[in-house]
Formats: sequence, structure tokens, C-alpha cells
Amino acid sequence: MAKLQRLRTALVERWQRHRRVALALAAVTLLGALLWAGRAPTLRLINPHGEPVLLLIDGKEWGWIPPSSTETPGAGRSLRLAPGLHKLTFRSASGAPLDELQPDLYPNGHYLVAPGESDQCFWIEHTAYGQAQPQAPPLRKLPPEQRIWALPDEVDAWFFPTPPPSSDRRSSGGTRTAVRQSRCGFEPWR
Repeated sequence: MAKLQRLRTALVERWQRHRRVALALAAVTLLGALLWAGRAPTLRLINPHGEPVLLLIDGKEWGWIPPSSTETPGAGRSLRLAPGLHKLTFRSASGAPLDELQPDLYPNGHYLVAPGESDQCFWIEHTAYGQAQPQAPPLRKLPPEQRIWALPDEVDAWFFPTPPPSSDRRSSGGTRTAVRQSRCGFEPWR
């Protein structure tokens, strides 16, 4: 019985000595994971076709992207991937190949992805308010021949217009950025 008590006491003392090291390692691991997750690029996937599209990432099935050929703030799906080169494969509901992209994603990057050829055009809309000076042109069309675009760091509105600026020039103001979509050949690209 005394031998068992000594063994228990020795184990408790050993745990007391190593507990700090174990807690420190757990904290460093958690902090590293949080920092790495914060560097993960963000992709907004839009399906401009009439039927759902299956996405495979690096050969593994990720899920279905519903169709979204009109402007709706909740359009598409968002995901975060590790920085680096990836293979994005898109298939139609029948399983036919639709598109394949191999983007090299930068840490903290923001991307818009619209697989396959379509009649949809995308653009960035910048609006300045009050005394704020525009940081970019009010409208910037994204090249229609591309299917993946790097976006500004801050997108305030997805597929929804920003509020119009007021005539009040006394406020300090600010700027807002929206990603917009419409059929090519219609406003504002007529």
C-alpha cells in the first residue's frame, strides 16, 4: 500500500513539473493554427450557369455550387484554402467537365471565381463619401476572358450596390467597395 502511495505521489509531482511545458506547447500550437488560418486566402465561387456545379479541390469533392446568374447578396459560396497552388475542377450535374483552374493563391488574398464561359460580366464598384478621396476609379470591369480574379482587400458588398453618395461634403466620409454582376452588354457596360 505504501509503495502504491509513493508511486501516486511521484506521478503527481512529475505531472506538476511537466504541466507548464504541456500547457505552453498547447498554447503555441493553438496560436500558430489561428495565425495560419488568418493567412488563408478567401475565394467567392459564383456559378453563372443554369444548373448546379460540382467543385473538386485538388481531386477531392468539395460540394455543389448553386446557380446564381443574377445579383443576390448571398450568391455563390465562400471558402478558405491554404496559400499556394491548387487545382479547382468544376463538373456539371451530369458529370461532364465544365472547367479546370490552377490558381496560385497568395496569403490573405481575396478571389472571385466564375467557372466556364458565360454571358456574365463582373466589376468592382468604388464609392467615396463625404470628404474621402476615391482610391480607385468608380467602376472597374474585370476582364471577361478570365475566370478567376484577385480582388481588393476589402469588399463591403457582394452583388449588391453600395449606397449612393450624398451631397454632404462636411462629413469625413469613407469609401465602400462592391463586387457586381450583370449580363454582358447591359448597364453599366452597354
